[in-house]
Amino acid sequence: QVKLLRVLEDREVMRVGGQESFKVDVRLVSATNRDLEAKVAAGAFRQDLLYRLQVVGLLLPPLRERRGDIRPLAERFIAMAQMEHGRRIREVEPEWHARLEAHAWPGNIRELKNTVEAAVVTAPGERLEAARLRLDGPAAKPEAGGWTIPQGMTLEEIEKMILEEALRRNGGNRSLTAEQLGLSRRTIQRKIQDYGLPF
Repeated sequence: QVKLLRVLEDREVMRVGGQESFKVDVRLVSATNRDLEAKVAAGAFRQDLLYRLQVVGLLLPPLRERRGDIRPLAERFIAMAQMEHGRRIREVEPEWHARLEAHAWPGNIRELKNTVEAAVVTAPGERLEAARLRLDGPAAKPEAGGWTIPQGMTLEEIEKMILEEALRRNGGNRSLTAEQLGLSRRTIQRKIQDYGLPF
């Protein structure tokens, strides 16, 4: 806390192992889910640092107090997950959204994003079903038909499985598969040959 306060007040930093400090012109954006005023009162946070950090404060209520935001956020996260994982979701059961809106979301937006992404990735087809929605947190058991990696697989076996699944989802289109996996088309062709995949 002392070092950060000094940087904010003096606008100077010194590289690790360096001998000289130099000026910096930065804006700091910080966020917390803790009550910093209570931490100050308890002696666990410096009051002068709190004042430096609170030049412009913004209070964002937890997601459970903003139920109207859940559906549009979920729809945005569905679109993002489809692009990132090369999936296509054509239908979402109304009950799927209702279950999201009824959940308490202790992990707020990050938990919602991860839950939606997992639903998109593990959907057996092009439909998000309420019955398959996992809202139990990270300790929940993976559901049958989901994207699970059996224990004891080697890295090579995992890579082969992911490549084969991506090719299957893309109808064998090597260019699209390469783009989605962040690899060159040449690398995809080589790996198809190396693994003896029928594509």
